[in-house]
Amino acid sequence: MAPKSDLFPHVLDVLEELNQDYDLAVITNGNADVFHPYVGLGQYFDFAIRADQVGVAKPSADVFSMAAKKAGLDFSQIIHVGDHPIDDVLGATNVGAKSIWFNRHGARRWADEWGSRSNAEVHSLLELPSAISSLAL
Repeated sequence: MAPKSDLFPHVLDVLEELNQDYDLAVITNGNADVFHPYVGLGQYFDFAIRADQVGVAKPSADVFSMAAKKAGLDFSQIIHVGDHPIDDVLGATNVGAKSIWFNRHGARRWADEWGSRSNAEVHSLLELPSAISSLAL
């Protein structure tokens, strides 16, 4: 079934590529349901943790702990990709996971007050597979 939601350019191709080599999961502070038929992305993900369902949101260590436990991984084995400097980058960094900042089109500059920088930064989803590959070594 083709997605009925508006998706970022190249998302299906990139998810297809990543899904061949990695186990993928979602941690969202919103109510995005990748498994809903209108979104059409569920086949790429092993699970999703939604803040509205678990009662805790990023950047809390608790939500990252839930994901690590569900995936059966240590934090050091996790690469978290997100667009929010605090919720995603700092949240992942604070628990010892690696992070990739999805700074779409390079629209924002890193602010020192945000704290630790991400391990990598991408401006397009097309850059994601190589960024993940370089961190997964």
